[in-house]
Amino acid sequence: MGVKLSDVLLKVGLVLAIAVSIVLSFLIWTNNARYERNPNTKIASSQSGNETDHDLSDIYLPAQILKKGTTQQYMVYNRRENPNLSYKKEIQKWTIQKLKAPKSNTYDSYLDTVNGKHQVQLVYSDEITWRLFRKIYGLAYTPAKKDFKFNRIILKTNDLRWVYLGNDKNQKIYSVKVKDNQVEKLQKSLKDADLGLPVKEAFLNDQLTLFYTDTVEMTPYSYLISRENVNNYISTLLSANDNDTNIEARESGDTTTYYKGLYKKLSMDSSNGQVQYEDYTDTIAISSSTDLLVNGFKRLVNLGNSLTSVHYFSSDFTTKTVTYTSYVEGFPVFQDGGNTSIQLTPSGQILKFPSGTLQVPIPSESQDGQLPATENMLSALKNAGVDTTAIKGIQLGYRWTETKTNQQVIDLQPTYYIYINDAWKDYSDLLTEQGGGS
Repeated sequence: MGVKLSDVLLKVGLVLAIAVSIVLSFLIWTNNARYERNPNTKIASSQSGNETDHDLSDIYLPAQILKKGTTQQYMVYNRRENPNLSYKKEIQKWTIQKLKAPKSNTYDSYLDTVNGKHQVQLVYSDEITWRLFRKIYGLAYTPAKKDFKFNRIILKTNDLRWVYLGNDKNQKIYSVKVKDNQVEKLQKSLKDADLGLPVKEAFLNDQLTLFYTDTVEMTPYSYLISRENVNNYISTLLSANDNDTNIEARESGDTTTYYKGLYKKLSMDSSNGQVQYEDYTDTIAISSSTDLLVNGFKRLVNLGNSLTSVHYFSSDFTTKTVTYTSYVEGFPVFQDGGNTSIQLTPSGQILKFPSGTLQVPIPSESQDGQLPATENMLSALKNAGVDTTAIKGIQLGYRWTETKTNQQVIDLQPTYYIYINDAWKDYSDLLTEQGGGS
């Protein structure tokens, strides 16, 4: 009985389809594995207690770049090359020649400086310290123990001799005379910036706030994420070795808590992937803000999560807490369950963090999102009944949203986040809560 040509072609096609599927699957898995391994190359050495200052500089990185010529100020970003990362090498070349005593300012005079002409500003999301800054970039200065806080670096494009360090909370500005200030290299990279949003700075309820003056168009994203298995955290944080059996597990609703004796426990909430680790044997007396930031970094590294897109977000010396979050194109990512926070006290440490980390961006089905200018957004909140005098901070960022169809993919939706009543909230949620619609 003869074999039909169509049957042969069908079988050959089926074999080719299976072979292509196997090859593609192999490439996807190996690419993802390589992507996840590379960011952790430096972290491996950090976990052994040999963290490098270069690692510190990756985490304690300015969040925003502001640029102004003679008229309009812009928040700028280059999607092809993060200007903050490229300019790190130039700061390392500085030679500090002189540090002037800080100049105290009124709100108006401080605004005149931060909204000044012919300058580029590197703005941190919260205060860092002079000692940490010099440690990160290997900058010598005497006396070595001198320390103060600041959150913005002001680079005048028409005077390379001086760099200004401003603190938005107390309106103090330090003048630093430097040699080898290569701000023109930063300017060159900013000429290729593919994101430029017109902004102005103003005080809102005594908090210096970045106002976006026009309607904001931001690109939503979808991301492939990596979720760590709870066993990895048990092995990394709770167990002294892989054969440790002295761990007790208890379940309560969506949360499973693992106990190691009386002084260590780890909890995971299966509903949102949030993890909390408490260790009351690891006690430390934090004596300065620099100590807090450095030791917070060490605990962050020890979690074992990928830190590819993670940066410093805020710190509170009163509660001895440092907060970190992922950033996408210069904007912070907010998770409903909370971002990474590390609290270090003389009685122990409490670490809260998500088990999922951003890995690979993938095409999103969402259209570019439009958000109102900041003043219009505040007016909408006020009209909806929100007490805008209670607002202590505004951040343009992304909301991490779980997808219903694939647990390995999340959506990032652009939105405003408002700090009110000691919590960050999506402004659209505030509108809904007050009955103002969304």
